[in-house]
Amino acid sequence: MGSFGKIIAAIAVIAAIGAISARAEINLLAEENPLIIAISNGSLAEAQQALLRGSNANARDQNGMPAIMLATSSGEVDVARLLLDSNAAADVQDEYGNSALMLAAQRGDLDLVKLLLAHGANPNLANKSGETPLIKGAKAGHAAVVTQLVHSGAKVNLTDYTGRSAFSYARDNRRAQVIKVLSEAGAAR
Repeated sequence: MGSFGKIIAAIAVIAAIGAISARAEINLLAEENPLIIAISNGSLAEAQQALLRGSNANARDQNGMPAIMLATSSGEVDVARLLLDSNAAADVQDEYGNSALMLAAQRGDLDLVKLLLAHGANPNLANKSGETPLIKGAKAGHAAVVTQLVHSGAKVNLTDYTGRSAFSYARDNRRAQVIKVLSEAGAAR
């Protein structure tokens, strides 16, 4: 084998070692990350310790779910606040384009909705289906959440990729309070 061939072989070995190392690091970050474990346990104290020890506030679990979304999906307001105060991205999205604000709106968790909005979450961010936090909240019938989103700049006439708006979902699901809020905000019928 000539010099050029030896160099190519050496590069291939180094690349393979790097790929193995990168996979190991990803597994460590996803499966054994102390922050992800703390959030899964619902432990604010453990989450604080994990962040103090250098865990990244934007970590993801083994399924790719961002830490802020894990906290939001389990209603952990204090953990979500800690993550956001530690520079977690408020608008990070999962593989389907859902954000923490969408999860909070769908759950009807007004405290989390307010917290996320106060940390810069975009009330008009759409997922891969075109759904916005307002559409998620309206579908689920959470009038207080819909009101907060509208007051925070959510555009009431945005539609998902099926052409349906928050108002049409509220109407079809017979969400009278949501219909009232959206009508007063100028939603097209």
